[in-house]
Amino acid sequence: MSNKLPNPLGDLPDPAEAKAARNPFARHDSAPETPAAPADDSSDEQDTPSATTAPRGSSKSAGKSGKAGEESERSKRLAGSSDILLSLPTDLKDRMERVIAYTRPYTGVDSQQEFIRRAVAKACAEHEGQYHNGERFPAIVKPERKRKPKAS
Repeated sequence: MSNKLPNPLGDLPDPAEAKAARNPFARHDSAPETPAAPADDSSDEQDTPSATTAPRGSSKSAGKSGKAGEESERSKRLAGSSDILLSLPTDLKDRMERVIAYTRPYTGVDSQQEFIRRAVAKACAEHEGQYHNGERFPAIVKPERKRKPKAS
């Protein structure tokens, strides 16, 4: 009798499959080659591009669609947040995805946004500690931009 030790990583998704499951654009390109999304996905509504690319605008106008999936997706948005565009080298993005996929059971981080938020908060705390005696830096006063008059 040979007793095999259970593989602690056996329950983790393959990073390539996890990447395809999170990226709506990659799924369209690779849909015929890859099997369906893992069974542990809680809803199929997240797989549709319309659920992940909600229209911009006020929440009042967005709520008119009447689809429960879109409303629940919108409620997951972090309150008081602002969007930024972040460009990463492909190898660093792939590395981040692998780290998230394989450390999810230990850290609880299950999204790239949460991973990046934590990394930014940690870096800010380190810089504030090193360069500003551990205190937050004061707000930046932005000069008011001159607006061009509209042409009549």
